[in-house]
Amino acid sequence: MICQLNSYKTINRIFIFLSVGVFVYSFLFPFLPLTISSSCNELPQIYCKSRGLSRAFSEIMRLNFSLALEHNIYSLNVFSFFLYVFFSRIFINLYINLGRKTLFIISDVSLSSFIFLYLFLPLLV
Repeated sequence: MICQLNSYKTINRIFIFLSVGVFVYSFLFPFLPLTISSSCNELPQIYCKSRGLSRAFSEIMRLNFSLALEHNIYSLNVFSFFLYVFFSRIFINLYINLGRKTLFIISDVSLSSFIFLYLFLPLLV
């Protein structure tokens, strides 16, 4: 059980680190000297659902939600998931350190899976 708990804590820390990476990249995106071209730039968004996500995330970080939705209509869903992951992982690590473990871990995995599927489903179909 201790090995599983340590693995779970490690995964939580990885998710926190990845979420922070997404937020920092999104905030710095307009200032980076990168021009990334996509193979789906000319295709309608129905065929390339991830097009414009970096620009949209950058606008969300600047609280410009309407422009973010213009870049990608799914951007608020995807960004919401990263925001949920960030705050929930911090809370979960604190809660687990207080001693409540097994039922909480099962609940967390179930809820995170449901939220992921709900928010990412439009991108997957």
